[in-house]
Amino acid sequence: MNTHPFGVTGPLASGKSHVLRHMKELFAEDGHDLGVIAVDELRRSILYAPGNEAHRELRRGLMDALEIPAGVKLDGIVLGNAIFYDGEKMRAYRALMNPILREAIGEAIGRSHGFVAVEWAMLREDGFADLVGGRIIALSCSPEEQRRRLADSDIPRDQLERRIAYQDAASREWRRAGQALPANELAIDTSRCPPKTAYKRLYEQLAGAFAGQNET
Repeated sequence: MNTHPFGVTGPLASGKSHVLRHMKELFAEDGHDLGVIAVDELRRSILYAPGNEAHRELRRGLMDALEIPAGVKLDGIVLGNAIFYDGEKMRAYRALMNPILREAIGEAIGRSHGFVAVEWAMLREDGFADLVGGRIIALSCSPEEQRRRLADSDIPRDQLERRIAYQDAASREWRRAGQALPANELAIDTSRCPPKTAYKRLYEQLAGAFAGQNET
């Protein structure tokens, strides 16, 4: 069975998992399973699980580049405090992390069969759109609604604000750089809960994108 990947992208707390639940239901109604590759889980595995030598080398490189003292355990809060408060450290982090993350996503897609969604907040900005053939569901959400949804998060409030601001700035920078939108990007605003018809329309547009691929 061939693999048919597409992306689901959007900022923190924009509702990517919610959209995926609707997509799973719609695929199931047409007799298809929908697999999901949660890129943040891949990232966490690379950063925090024992992993292989390449992953251990990455962690050592990050500790050095981000000036994290020896003996400090690398976790989400420590990493966030390093990269969301210092632009140079963020660039160093992405330069080290993204090639390995890209390889992991490609391998995960290669192990998949049928339809598979790749979920990642920075899918376009990190240059991964080609891995899903440019087929992307792009979510947008107002910062006010993001904050409301994150009210009970364990992440410190100041770091959450930094994350929201960073993702917004990265998206704007990507567009200012003249990057072309992926050929089959489908947009949905999730600031307010969209009606079921909106998800059905997304599904039909996505099916059309796959049909167009099969005709070429």
